[in-house]
Amino acid sequence: MDPAFLAAVAPRLAAGAQVVQGRHVIANPDASRFTALADADMRLNNRIRNQAKENLGLSARLMGDAMVFRREIPERYPWVGAKSLTEDRDYGLYLVTQGVRIRFAPDAVSVGQAVARWNDATPQRLRWYGGAFDLQRRYLRALASLVWRQRNLDAFDKLLELTLPPFSLLALGSVLLLAVQGLLAWLGGQPILWAAISAGLVGLAVLFPFLGLAATGAPRPAYRALLAGPVYILWRVWISLRVRLRPRSITWIRTRRTDDAKQ
Repeated sequence: MDPAFLAAVAPRLAAGAQVVQGRHVIANPDASRFTALADADMRLNNRIRNQAKENLGLSARLMGDAMVFRREIPERYPWVGAKSLTEDRDYGLYLVTQGVRIRFAPDAVSVGQAVARWNDATPQRLRWYGGAFDLQRRYLRALASLVWRQRNLDAFDKLLELTLPPFSLLALGSVLLLAVQGLLAWLGGQPILWAAISAGLVGLAVLFPFLGLAATGAPRPAYRALLAGPVYILWRVWISLRVRLRPRSITWIRTRRTDDAKQ
């Protein structure tokens, strides 16, 4: 934890916040190509996404690190997901269904080590993706009910998170759509306009991570890590398909981290 972590959280608790999610920073972005990608991913998911939710008055996503709870929260809403594969996100969704907003504090910083090797990261991501599918099964109905009955925007945001495809699938889908539209335009089957629109979608998918890194003041190595982005996207799509095809094979396995692994 950063020495000033609690000092950054205290004003928010004093103002009435019940749960606060701080900003988690990757400690070893230079350890390997994968940790550099993990650093870029954390900047986009924690700093950019959670700040956007805070700006819109929505609950931040619990990230597993840099979390603060008022004592009465776990007493009033005890943990219900003992067998969960993604306990942080699971508890965050549960709190939203109970009407608890999770605030984001970007100046409350924690630092942690990321997995350095792709082989070690694969079981971790399999667990995360398997947990995400389990969350769909357990929370979609409750969130949809809050949206319908209370017009709850926080629940609507979380419902979209659970139902919309992840960015990796959207990016890959935009590339495949461009290929199909380009082929059809070349064969004269449809106007070139549709291919141009698809090209625009691909351009946005490429720009998004670069703009996100620029907004967080990322160092140059983080931008170089994005050159491996296509491989990273294909890897995540493969994990998603594997979880879909073999959901029962996913179990909770402690993630192995090494300081000196290079890849």
